[in-house]
Amino acid sequence: MNRNMRGFTLVEIMIIVVVVGILGAIAIPSYQQYLIRGSRTDVKTAMAQIAQKLTAYKLANNDFGASNSTSGYATNPLTNPAIFGYSTPNTSPVYPQTGKAYYNLMITASPTNSWTMTATPISGTRQGNDGLLRLNDQGWTCWNKTNGTSTNLCVNSQPTSTSTWDGN
Repeated sequence: MNRNMRGFTLVEIMIIVVVVGILGAIAIPSYQQYLIRGSRTDVKTAMAQIAQKLTAYKLANNDFGASNSTSGYATNPLTNPAIFGYSTPNTSPVYPQTGKAYYNLMITASPTNSWTMTATPISGTRQGNDGLLRLNDQGWTCWNKTNGTSTNLCVNSQPTSTSTWDGN
């Protein structure tokens, strides 16, 4: 055998394949959790912006589309383009509005002008098991986790003054 031959042995190549496989097994789930947290943060930000628009709309119109409303958006104020930003009314608001949708958004409003906004993860998407996010007219937030834990950051599935979106 010629001693001047250079190259890798089969054992060296197999060691490299094993190391790359271990790194991939660690990195891929971490990246997927990063994407889930990022989408959850995006929808929380959007919900806060919608809450601000609801307040501004109510101040301007003395109404935000509650069930006692005559505005035409009584079933869901999110169908109002002035609140959610659609150029035309949409009967099934989703977030994000463009690209792949990860959440269905809904506002339940009462005749007393209080409301609760809920972001429900869409089944079959990466957010599918991430749990409900809620925000109400008081600014109270909560997150009903359903990602394999029994943690529920809401009381009776509703936000409270002490509940949070992140459990901190």
